[in-house]
Amino acid sequence: MQQLAGMPTLPRPLRILWIHSRVQPTHALREALGDAGYRADVTRVDIEPALNAEITRGDFEVAILDGDVGLERELVERRFREHRISAPL
Repeated sequence: MQQLAGMPTLPRPLRILWIHSRVQPTHALREALGDAGYRADVTRVDIEPALNAEITRGDFEVAILDGDVGLERELVERRFREHRISAPL
């Protein structure tokens, strides 16, 4: 990958929580982020117990919520507040 002027340089991969309903490999998202100059570790969850487990671990910096996931944004935001997660959603 070519590093262009002005592209972000992160010392480690960006940790992303992908709240996504379809069983889809995370490599497509990682590849798209790589094309934009980011290295990423992506964890995908699709049901509330998996979401709760990942939030408890709190090992992510950004969360992406797919509107088709079946988990309401309000629920995800409430879980973030309960666990003091400050990652953008």
